[in-house]
Amino acid sequence: MTATLRAATATPPARRNGVWLLAAAQYAYAIWFPLAVYLTLARAAHFEGHYFPLPVTGDAATADADVTGGWRWSGLVMATASTGPLFAGVAAVTSIGLLVTRRVRAYRVQWITLLVSTLLVIATLVVALSPAGGQVSSWLLD
Repeated sequence: MTATLRAATATPPARRNGVWLLAAAQYAYAIWFPLAVYLTLARAAHFEGHYFPLPVTGDAATADADVTGGWRWSGLVMATASTGPLFAGVAAVTSIGLLVTRRVRAYRVQWITLLVSTLLVIATLVVALSPAGGQVSSWLLD
């Protein structure tokens, strides 16, 4: 009876909980974010004719241009610019909450994987909320 009760109430193995899914989503976002930044800077270079450090809202090359018109990546990049910091913040808070739980700490590989993905997402959040990140996103969303 005790063995049956213990088997029924035991915590699921590490391979079956949502921590792996959260870590995978964070890694995917951490890979997508620099790609979105590169695509945005490449789009700005399309108007200027060469790469320049940061596009500015109302600059001479793009002041009257439709920046997103005819650009197939515009939807994904604009979604990243507008909701990316929100996703990164929620994911970081959720991950930090999970990192301190006993259940996640019991599985070392899972804990390290989640820690690294959390640090990467926090890095993207810092870049997105920096003045340069705000300047690029305002140029794109203008």
